[in-house]
Amino acid sequence: MILESQNVFKNPDGSLIARRINQDEILPTIQWLEALTGLDLTQDLDDNGIPIKWLGTTGRKESSGDLDLSVDEREISKDQLKNTLIQWCREQGIPEENIVNVKSRRDGWVAMSGDSVHFRAPIMGEPNKGFVQTDFMFTSDPVWQQFSMRGEVQGSQYKGMHRHILLASIARARGLKYSYKNALMDPVTDRTIEKNPDKIAMALLGSGARAQDIQSISNILGKIKTDPDYEKLVASARETLSREGIMLPEGLEFGSARWFRTLMDGISNEELILNPDRPQVNEIANKHGVSVEYIKAQLKKGVAVEYEHTDDRSTAIKIALDHLAEDPDYYIKLKKIEAKRPI
Repeated sequence: MILESQNVFKNPDGSLIARRINQDEILPTIQWLEALTGLDLTQDLDDNGIPIKWLGTTGRKESSGDLDLSVDEREISKDQLKNTLIQWCREQGIPEENIVNVKSRRDGWVAMSGDSVHFRAPIMGEPNKGFVQTDFMFTSDPVWQQFSMRGEVQGSQYKGMHRHILLASIARARGLKYSYKNALMDPVTDRTIEKNPDKIAMALLGSGARAQDIQSISNILGKIKTDPDYEKLVASARETLSREGIMLPEGLEFGSARWFRTLMDGISNEELILNPDRPQVNEIANKHGVSVEYIKAQLKKGVAVEYEHTDDRSTAIKIALDHLAEDPDYYIKLKKIEAKRPI
C-alpha cells in the first residue's frame, strides 16, 4: 500500500532536490500550478476551510514535506497532465533528456508512479525560491480521497497508511474488503459498495460507530477492544505492521508500567517530537551545548512529570520541550526541589 511517494527527485549524489514548503508559500504555489495546468485546485472547501483537493498535511501544518493534490480523473488523464508539465519544461529550455525521471537518474522534473504524476514545482512559480515535490494524485472521488488521506492525529507514532492496514484487516475478518483508494468493497467482485465514512465505520466497528472512529488507530481499537472476535479482527494488521517493526498499542492499560514503556519508546522516535510548532530536540541541544541524547533522556523524564497534569501525549511532549528549551536541567532541578519539600 503506497499512499505517498516521498523523495521522487534527487541529485546524482543522492541529495534531495525539493525542500519543505512553508504554509504561507502553499497557496501561491498551488495557484501558480492552477494557471499552469488549468486544474481547479483551490475551490470547494471542506468544513475546516481547506480545499478538498489538498490532501495529507498540505495547508494543515506550518510546513509540508510535499504537496499532495487530488486530481479528478474524469477531468484530465495522467498522460494529458504529464504532457502539459513536459511542455512547460521545454518552454523553460530544459534539455529533453533531463525532463522525465528514469530509473537510472532521478534528477528530472516529471515522474509517474501508480495513480500519481509527480512534478518538481518551483515554489511560488519562482525557481530561485527552491522546489517542492508535488504529487498529483488521481481519483474519481476527491471527497473520499481527502478523508482517506488524512494522517493520524498529531503526536501519534502511526501514519495514515498504518490506519488503513488496520481497517483492511478488520474488513477481511468481517468478510469484506477495504482499501484507501476504493473504500469498502465486495471481496468477490472488487466493486466499491460504500464510501460514506459513517457507514464504513458502522460496518467495520459496529453499531454506533462514526467517521471519527476510523480516523486513528487508537480510536479504532477503542471501538473493537471488547469485540469477541478482536484477535481475528487485528490478526492480519498485526502481522503486516510487525514486518515494519510496528506494534499495535493494544492491551495497554493507561498508566501501567507497560503502557509507560511503550510511551517512552515512542518518544524516542523523532517523528513524534520534531514538529514545526515545537522546540526541536537538536535545536535545544545546540542552544545549551549538550548532546541530543541528553535532551532525549531529559525529555523522557519530563513527559513522565507532565503526565501528572495531562493525559494527552502531544500536550505533555510540548510542555516538556518548552521547559527544556529554557533549561536543559529543568527536570533534574525540579526533582531536587521536590525532594527537599516537607512531606
